[in-house]
Amino acid sequence: MKFLKIILLSGVILSVTSPFVYAADIEGDAWPEIDIWIGMDEDHKNRIFILKSFTEEPNFEYQEEATGISWDQRFHENWSWRAGIRYINKQVTPPDAGETRAVLDLKWIYPLDDGWLLSDRNRLDIRWFDGDYDTSYRYRNRIQLEKPFEVLEHTLTGFASYELYHDSRYSTTIQRQRFIGGVSVPLIENKLSVDLFYGYHSESAPKKETGDAVGIAIGIYFY
Repeated sequence: MKFLKIILLSGVILSVTSPFVYAADIEGDAWPEIDIWIGMDEDHKNRIFILKSFTEEPNFEYQEEATGISWDQRFHENWSWRAGIRYINKQVTPPDAGETRAVLDLKWIYPLDDGWLLSDRNRLDIRWFDGDYDTSYRYRNRIQLEKPFEVLEHTLTGFASYELYHDSRYSTTIQRQRFIGGVSVPLIENKLSVDLFYGYHSESAPKKETGDAVGIAIGIYFY
């Protein structure tokens, strides 16, 4: 019976998100991602985070593959931090350089009324591009709202975020903006989850462009 509920739940989610999938497939991007979380203590306040993600932009003949590992710590009821390293392999026409990226996060988490949760993540990317000895940085600020809700006796979590980027390589203050909205689905408690989301971004440098994307992130937990 539980397995049947999961199948029905997946059908509901796919039917809700299918308009976004169709819209994004016309001239959009794809953001598949696998996140692995390894708990390092009983309270899960210290975790290792392993990332494998892919980005595909058919319009710009662009593909990107990212691999990374981070240490994540919830050091206070309302605060967490993360530090890690990533390598991004890029395939683009014309050719672009791969990138090694140090990632530093500080996140503020604040519970609101009626089950809403507000978070404000500040991220610093320190970037080294292959073949270039200069170091650049990118500052990112993301505001996110999320709220759980019930579907077929399962608790899902809806979320929406808005993120601003500043890139030291360009003179503009806001180089990129990104909006993401989606739903997180726990398939096996504390073991497996799936996030389905739609995203839209706009950039002002190095050239003005906009794009949308449909994404799926699979979360695997070793707690």
